[in-house]
Amino acid sequence: MIQINTLCDFINKKLNEMYLPENSDFLFEFYPDSGNYTPPVYEKNSNKVKKRVLGIVEVDSSSIVPTSNGLKIATQTLLINFAVKVFKDLGVEDSVREPIKAVSDFMSTAQTFTLPETLSEREIEYFVSMYGTQPSPGERVQHPQLGDSMAYSFYINFSFIENGMPSTAEETMPPA
Repeated sequence: MIQINTLCDFINKKLNEMYLPENSDFLFEFYPDSGNYTPPVYEKNSNKVKKRVLGIVEVDSSSIVPTSNGLKIATQTLLINFAVKVFKDLGVEDSVREPIKAVSDFMSTAQTFTLPETLSEREIEYFVSMYGTQPSPGERVQHPQLGDSMAYSFYINFSFIENGMPSTAEETMPPA
């Protein structure tokens, strides 16, 4: 099925490109629990500093359901724990407002889409449905990379159908 690295890339891309305002100073960087942290790379001749939202993505539960017609159907629930830096001059509420709104908007409606994955040099397309929870606040912590931060967590539930099509698709079967 789809690898956790692919799902992390998808989540980061969606949050950064679609749910943050266009000129946002924030950047989501979620890593798989088995992945390696990558220090930030700064653009040359740029004085703009991004406020990084760091998180760890781990598989909470998963299942694969074989069907009699050969379709592969799987579910996977991801737990995302992340931290947002608290800036002294802004306070907690103003420091976390923009990234929390982005995650909340991302999780506010169920989504369906297709997602390709390459396994053993074979391209497989999955029909995916996704829904999740709203971010829940945790503790105020001293994060190794961020310093004074507020911790949050949320769940994303994915359902995958290998080479599948939803029953709500606009395409119809050809007449017999």
